[in-house]
Amino acid sequence: MKAGKTRSIGVSNTPMPMLVDLIAGCEIRPAVNQIEVHPYLQQHAIFEWHKKYDVAITGYAVIGGGLKLDKTQVMDNPVIKEIAAKHGKTEAQVCMSWLLGRGGIVLAKTKTESRLTQNMDSFRFQLDEEDYEKIKPLETGARMNNPVEHERYGFFPYW
Repeated sequence: MKAGKTRSIGVSNTPMPMLVDLIAGCEIRPAVNQIEVHPYLQQHAIFEWHKKYDVAITGYAVIGGGLKLDKTQVMDNPVIKEIAAKHGKTEAQVCMSWLLGRGGIVLAKTKTESRLTQNMDSFRFQLDEEDYEKIKPLETGARMNNPVEHERYGFFPYW
């Protein structure tokens, strides 16, 4: 940083205790923490903490990927489908707009040009308060990527 070659740093899947240690001991605080976030794993407390310390959240798995809860994927959830129909958007666009509206940054990948266009369209509309209220009860704490499983590899000593 002192040489002017780095403008900002980011971390990924960094738990709050580790992030507190990092912020307390570094000259330049991380600008962003990349975490799993989707309607089944909304991470409300983590969002509030990150806002307080001015660390942005980049969300991955925002559409839930292959995660099934009671045999229902996020994009097959009736609430997400209802909101998508209401706005004339896809379920993926609803999930992305939901994260953007919460102040998060969306990471979405696709190999399909039409989906790329749809993903970009997520920036062009906003969910209303009623939509957010309907999505809140979908929170279950379900993860696609469980960091606790990484302990066996020697990562994340705070878990």
